Amino acid sequence: MTTRPQDYLARYTEPDKLSSGLGDEQAWPLPYWHTDAAMATMALLLLIEEDGWQATLWGNFRHGADILSWAGIEDEALFGAILVGRGDGNDPRSGSLQRPVPARAERVRRVAPKPS
Repeated sequence: MTTRPQDYLARYTEPDKLSSGLGDEQAWPLPYWHTDAAMATMALLLLIEEDGWQATLWGNFRHGADILSWAGIEDEALFGAILVGRGDGNDPRSGSLQRPVPARAERVRRVAPKPS
């Protein structure tokens, strides 16, 4: 999965979006290209599972330049790689599944609205 931040920056320098100030990458408080890549990744992973395959996301922590070079991609930023296959049925259960689940009160935060 890759992103093209330059496409977003170009779009936000067009006349109808210019006043947003988002034609500069540093102006984005949260770069939407990451959000869009994450949503596309989730949709793809769900489709893969729905079709009976197995997959995992290999996040872009290292070797990103090598992956882009291998794929012949020069003008995009790597978000992550999706590994797809079929298991042999002998997958060990992850030890992290044994961690205790925090109580709901610890996971859910409620914020009271400010009085008007």
